[in-house]
Amino acid sequence: MLNLRKVIILFLTVTLILLSACHSAGSPEEIVEFFMDAVKKQDTEAALACVYPPARKQCRITLQKSAEILRQDEELLLGGIIGYTDTEASRYRVLSITETDDTHADVTVSILNGSEEIQTIRIPCIRHTGSWYLMY
Repeated sequence: MLNLRKVIILFLTVTLILLSACHSAGSPEEIVEFFMDAVKKQDTEAALACVYPPARKQCRITLQKSAEILRQDEELLLGGIIGYTDTEASRYRVLSITETDDTHADVTVSILNGSEEIQTIRIPCIRHTGSWYLMY
């Protein structure tokens, strides 16, 4: 039987692990940059930590199902979804940030391969409990 001290230590440890898995961003641009860098590093967990918490589980399920259908790694699939096919050559540039109100913004990003633009994407963001997240 666990005594009270062990229960408290276990609770605090789990809480710290969960909090460290989330990335807190002070602006829409910051969360998009963190997400794009995570994708470039093929770090699925860091990329998913940028997603609006209530949508994170569904995003992971969708990513896993798509990876199974295509028989690809989740990391490679995640990179392909937003245009990162060659992580060495690809980079991005934030083109614009449009805040529609205090809690919603759109960040327009250009995906580049060298100096060539591969595609332009609009990434919707939401502010939740003081931090910005992606609305995927």
